[in-house]
Order: sequence, then C-alpha cells, then structure tokens
Amino acid sequence: MTNSVIYCFSATGNSLSAARRIASRLDAKVIPITKETSLDCSADQIGLVFPDYFMGIPKIVSDFLEKISIQQKDPYMYAVITYGDSPGGALNLVQSILSKRSLHLSYGKTIKMVENYIPMYEVKPENPSDILHKADIVCDEIASSVLYGQRITIKPAVPFISKIVYSMYLKKTGEGDRNFVVEESCTGCGICASVCPQKNITIADKKPVFNHDCTHCLACMHWCPSESIQYGKKSKIHKRYHHPEITLKDMSL
Repeated sequence: MTNSVIYCFSATGNSLSAARRIASRLDAKVIPITKETSLDCSADQIGLVFPDYFMGIPKIVSDFLEKISIQQKDPYMYAVITYGDSPGGALNLVQSILSKRSLHLSYGKTIKMVENYIPMYEVKPENPSDILHKADIVCDEIASSVLYGQRITIKPAVPFISKIVYSMYLKKTGEGDRNFVVEESCTGCGICASVCPQKNITIADKKPVFNHDCTHCLACMHWCPSESIQYGKKSKIHKRYHHPEITLKDMSL
C-alpha cells in the first residue's frame, strides 16, 4: 500500500475539511502544518492542502516547503488550494518553491470555498451549504485523480498580478500583528492561543499578547467566542466563520 500523507494548513477549517475527505479515500495520514511540524518526510505520496492568501500561499506553508526534508527520490506530490475569490498564482508559487529544490508537483487543483477574509469582506456566501457540497464533490474527484496517479504540468512562473497582490500579504506577516486590537470584551479564555499555528500568541494578565511571528491566518479572530479580536476598521461588523463540520477541538494545536 502506498505510504501517503497530506500536510494541511487551515485557519477556519475549510482546508482541513478538504484534506480529511481526500485522505479518507486515499488512506492517507493528515498532518497539520504548524511551527512545530516535523520536517522529515519518507512518504512516497505527499499531498499539500491549504488556502490561498492574496493570490499566493500562507507564509507558514512557504517556509515549510523550503525546509521539508523529503527522503523519496521522486515522490508523487500534489497540492490542493482552497480559495474564496481567486487562487491567483498559488499553485505556480508552490511549483516555483519546489523547483528550486529539484522537486515538482505531479498534480494540482483548486477548490472554491467560503470567502472569509473579514478585515476586508463579509463572509460569503452567507449560507455556505451549496458551495461546501460542491467542494466535497471536487475533493472526491481529486482523490480519484491522485489514486490513479494523474499528472499535469504546472508552470513555476507566478503571474505578475499575483506577485503584486501577494506582496501586500507578506507585509501583514511577522510584526504585522501589531495591527490586531483586543477589545475589553475579551475573557482571557486562551482559545486564540490554542488555535495559533505559529504559537505566536501568549496569554498575559488574562489578555492575548501577539509576539510578532504572525502568519496572518486570522484563526484567532474566527475562533474567538466573544469576537474580541479586531484587525482594521471593518472586521468588527463582519461575521466570523468556521467550517460547520470542524470543531474547536479539531483546530486546537
């Protein structure tokens, strides 16, 4: 049987839901991408499932791809990008990073999910059942393609517009967390710290403290039960979101 793993990064649960569905059909192990994820991989079938960020990929994922130690000489690697508006050059960026390490994607696919970048937009669609059902169908198609070893060509050249938009995202990472605001309604429950993949949040005096190693995933905002964490002027009026089949326990890292 193929030794199969899926590395997954997810903040709201959209990508985790997709990874689990694909994994169930491939008998694959789902491994969350966090700051503490092991970089040693001996699998001969390697999946990557995560959301696009600003037409690119989360910094925590790009850092992981630059460092992962793959033991197999020519593994079957595939990437699945979930997106709300446009995935832009996300797949191209993955290929670009891997190409510099003499690795390559055998297959890649994008899945439209629920838009949830609440510093700028309202969550849409408001009723996500239809779009999530369609996403499940695409997940099944992806699993079949991987199972039969389908291969496609993904160019490493990232479109210019994606580079421009993605550069805006990179400015929000790291010390960009200085722009988070914690309101008085915060109860100090610590959920924000438990879902942070970068371990960037600590609790001091019953309030979250951001330690300037942020990947700007906004899991802290979406999972805060009192909606006390804000970023920008619009987030306060926008609803929070997480995939209806994913629980806080699933996301706690």
